[in-house]
Formats: sequence, C-alpha cells, structure tokens
Amino acid sequence: MKLIKTTAAFLLGIAALSTFSSCTSDAKKVGGKTVANDSTKVAAKENLRTPVDTAKYDALMKKLANGDTTGKRQEASAKGSVTVVAPLAPKLLLVKRITAVNGVDTNALFVDDPGTTDDNDPNWPTSKDIYLRGVITGVSVKPGDRLEYTIYFLSAGNTDLSNINICDLIPPLTTFVNNAYDIVGGGSGLGMAFANSVTATPTSYLTNIADSDKGRFYPAGSTPNTTVPVVTVCNRPNTAIPLTINDNTDGLVVVEVVKRTTAIIPVPANEKIQFATSPGFPVNSYGFVRFQVTVK
Repeated sequence: MKLIKTTAAFLLGIAALSTFSSCTSDAKKVGGKTVANDSTKVAAKENLRTPVDTAKYDALMKKLANGDTTGKRQEASAKGSVTVVAPLAPKLLLVKRITAVNGVDTNALFVDDPGTTDDNDPNWPTSKDIYLRGVITGVSVKPGDRLEYTIYFLSAGNTDLSNINICDLIPPLTTFVNNAYDIVGGGSGLGMAFANSVTATPTSYLTNIADSDKGRFYPAGSTPNTTVPVVTVCNRPNTAIPLTINDNTDGLVVVEVVKRTTAIIPVPANEKIQFATSPGFPVNSYGFVRFQVTVK
C-alpha cells in the first residue's frame, strides 16, 4: 500500500464549517457563520411638514412684538443626556481543532489561530489550555490513522440564541467513524460527542441516525435540507446558500445544538443558548461537538 502523507492543515481546511440558524432571537449574522431569519426591523418615521396656519403665525408675531417670548425659537444646544439603545446582536463563534490522533491527544495547550480572532474572545471558559485544546497544523498522518475533530462554540453576542445547527462536511480522503464513542458512551452507533456545560469532557454521545438525540450523520450524496416543504438545516460553508447533495461528497455531520419547540415567552432555558457575560458564564453559553474520521 502506498502511504500518503498529509497534514492537519489540509484536512482542517477542507472540512469547513457550515452552519444555519433560524434563531428566535432573530439574528441576521452569527460570527459570519450562522444565518438566521431577521424579523427585527427599525421603523424610520418620516418627518412630515404641516401646512402653515397663517392666523396662528400672525398671533405669534404680535406676541413677539409685545415682548412675549413664549414659543420663540431658542438656541440649539448639544448639552444634556443622550441615550443610545444598542440593537440586539446574536453571535455564535466556532473554533475547530484536531484534538487527537489514534486516540492520543494532540496538544494539551491552546493554539492561537492567527487568521481569526474568534478563539480570542474574552468569554471563552478559562483556562483555554483545557477547553480550547487542539492543534491546527503540523500533524502528519497515513492511511488507517484516526483523527478526532472538535468544534467549539460560544454564544458571544448580547442576546440568546435558539434553533442552532452545526454542520460539518467530512474532509476528502477520510471516512466517518460511525462507532467512535460506543465504548465510552456505552451504546451502539455513537459517532458524535456533545457538551453544552461547564465540563471540558462530553456530556452526551449521539447516534448517527434519525432519532430523538441531537446528532445525525448524512452519507455522501444526501442532505438534511428539503425543498417540499422548504427547510434549510445546513448552508454551504460561510454562506447563506443551502447545502446540496452535490456538496456532500464524503459525508456530513449535523448536530442540533438547540431547538425551539414551544411558543412560551420568555424562552425556556432548554430551548436557547444564553449569551456569555463573563468567562465561562453562564455555563450553557458554550460547548462543543466532536467526531472522528479515518484516513483513506
């Protein structure tokens, strides 16, 4: 067998993240990666000029002539209190790392990606050496090697998020491991790990099929998007264009991070991701998705 040698950078670059959201918070843009339905509108009220009432004008002029300054225009001043109301701006940050090769952690320390500031947000849990561990480049692999990818997420805006899906295309020249977490998860067909809490270890393990849990794997040539009715679950990487079956050449991991299932106001805690207000707080403002592939 001829061995191929590639790097983590190649694999990571190919496996670009694609996300879609129909947030109840109505986010238009989430960290440049998540699209939402924006129902928040700013009503610009038109200032209409009313017709001049000549009788009132004449009466005012008479008062001014007699020294009465009531109604007289005064000098404009910039002094006083000005209140600025910032619009709600949901934002979901995604950071992807290779966290293990053949079951061995690649790095126990945080590696900064110079190409983005998403991994530098001050509200990521501390220490990032524990929570955002993993490497970006410098890992050589050969056929049969197993790679573990972790996609960390953080709600970094100023309002909560709902209806968030994380979608990730499997890199070319690799195969999804559909039972990667069977042993540790104590089940069968557990291909994904998930966390949305203070722990740096998975809190649940997800199956690859359509069932009651958050995860599902779509084989090459398939997509969760439908046209009748129109339902967009995943977009092409970094766009608002729905993913098609032609885009999925090697497989697609989809994890429903949070979903709105009721019309209750305020939104229940289990139907939203709260936005982070300080490092690691609140505890459900961040989490991760994890899966494994083998090199062909």
